[in-house]
Amino acid sequence: MSFALFVLAIFGFVAVFRRSAGAFLRVLGRGVEAFVAREETSIRERRGDLTGLREAEERRHGARRARRGATARLVFWCALLIAPLLTPWTTPLYAAFAMLWLMPAHRTV
Repeated sequence: MSFALFVLAIFGFVAVFRRSAGAFLRVLGRGVEAFVAREETSIRERRGDLTGLREAEERRHGARRARRGATARLVFWCALLIAPLLTPWTTPLYAAFAMLWLMPAHRTV
């Protein structure tokens, strides 16, 4: 029984690690989008393009919002990765996380 629990715990740890790695990559991607939107806004501001400036600011705010959401998901997955280590039920908690392999990942475009 304990060997099966240990194997499930390994699968659970890998599942949470995989989700946290994906969240980290999304944070990096959203950061690049926010940087590009910020640069586009500053270029439009220097040129005096008021219509384009408004559109660029909307994109910048959207990119910042997406980056904050991605960062929140990263913090959540990292907390799930670290929290069981601080409890006496480390192996059973990681074994419970093995269920993540059956759940679809949250995909946003």
